[in-house]
Amino acid sequence: MALTSAEKVRRFRERQKEEEKQALRRSEATQHWYLKRGFSEYADQSGERIDYEMALDIAGIQADGFYDESNPTSASGEIEPSTYDNIKGSIGRAELTIGMLLEAVTTLAGMVNDFKLQEINARIAELEAADLADPDARKRALADIVRVTKYRDQLSKQVRWTLPQWKVNGE
Repeated sequence: MALTSAEKVRRFRERQKEEEKQALRRSEATQHWYLKRGFSEYADQSGERIDYEMALDIAGIQADGFYDESNPTSASGEIEPSTYDNIKGSIGRAELTIGMLLEAVTTLAGMVNDFKLQEINARIAELEAADLADPDARKRALADIVRVTKYRDQLSKQVRWTLPQWKVNGE
């Protein structure tokens, strides 16, 4: 069966997203000729590091404070060391962290979204199947269906966050 134009576009966009994910994972050289000092030296003096560490601490995640110029390693030890071949120093760890946090956030947001949609659909089905002989019960059920339908509509939308560019093309 032939694909519709919309299906072709959807599949193309899915392939693009997957390629972008793979690009985030790829090891890229982080030894930039124009960087004279280490990122750890900058991070030591930056007050923003505290905000970064606090945000992750609130989420229950141990933050890499970028206190030294060591190369990245897997926290679990299960990731092949060759994954980090071209990633060097604290700037490499920082760039890798950004990419992996973005991937983790995208995946987790999708999981939460899917869970909530499943639960909303289950509640709607329950409300539709309920015995609504009582006028007050019917009124409450219809109000609940309207409310959760609005939630479902909100969950069907995409959210965009603006980030400063952290990678330079052509490096």
